[in-house]
Amino acid sequence: MIIEIRKETEKDYFETEKIVRESFWNKYQPGCNEHYMVHVMRKNKAWLPELSRIAVIDGEIAGVIMYFESKIKKADGSEVKVASFGPLCVTRKYRTMGIGKKLMAETLPLAKAAGYPGVLIIGEPDYYPKAGFIRCKDREITDAEGNAWDPYMVYEFEKDGMQIPGIMEEPYDITDGIPQVPPEDYESQFEVWNRVSLPCQFMYPNPCDENNGYHLKREEENPAGFDTLFAKLENGVKGEAIRKEQTNHGFIIENGNRHIGMCVISTESEKPLVTHIWLEEEFRGKKIEENIKETLSKQN
Repeated sequence: MIIEIRKETEKDYFETEKIVRESFWNKYQPGCNEHYMVHVMRKNKAWLPELSRIAVIDGEIAGVIMYFESKIKKADGSEVKVASFGPLCVTRKYRTMGIGKKLMAETLPLAKAAGYPGVLIIGEPDYYPKAGFIRCKDREITDAEGNAWDPYMVYEFEKDGMQIPGIMEEPYDITDGIPQVPPEDYESQFEVWNRVSLPCQFMYPNPCDENNGYHLKREEENPAGFDTLFAKLENGVKGEAIRKEQTNHGFIIENGNRHIGMCVISTESEKPLVTHIWLEEEFRGKKIEENIKETLSKQN
């Protein structure tokens, strides 16, 4: 299977937005707006099409990385221009093939050649450090309120190249200016899917907390671990088949650093429903399944 990394053309725009929508639907919020952000980004002067790329397999768009220009404002009022990317995503059909890494490997050198000292992102803190990103707080970079959360990360092209103490300034008309629910005249182009609140979304509680002794983590954060757990599932359902269905979401159930089980949650109805769950024997009978289902039933 050949993975082609290339620039996006206007003919690709809608298909690109479709795979972004699929990748982020119900991930961080009920529904998503990342696909609309991509749509708006292309009209913004901060967009960097010369750095952005899509991954194509057999003529089908499998992934995308979109770059735009950000700034770090220093205490003396001066600004340093840096590159940023987001979204970076791979459609469910082609995950676990290293496409996200290939997109970064192709484009990070382009950002360096363009003269940027590094790349500033807001992303998954469990994923990007494996690709060489470091925390903004280790480079004294914060948001306007002085926060340096773990998702704020940078990639340096030279050692200490992003040691630029200051405030990150993204083009907020691209990011913060995007409505949570895209305009109807835009959204009506796409297939109708349910907007459902799920565990791990930023605005909703994870149904599992420290008091209950377990926590849910999205399957895509550790697909190999999810596969291992799914292989133990008593009814023999294959994880690969379920992940191909857009309406299902897989979660690993953790106890500390230990994987104690997994569950699959369906969004086919207005309320999220557990369709499959498996727990290590010693954790059965501790009301874990009941607690997950009860909390999901209360989601908006």
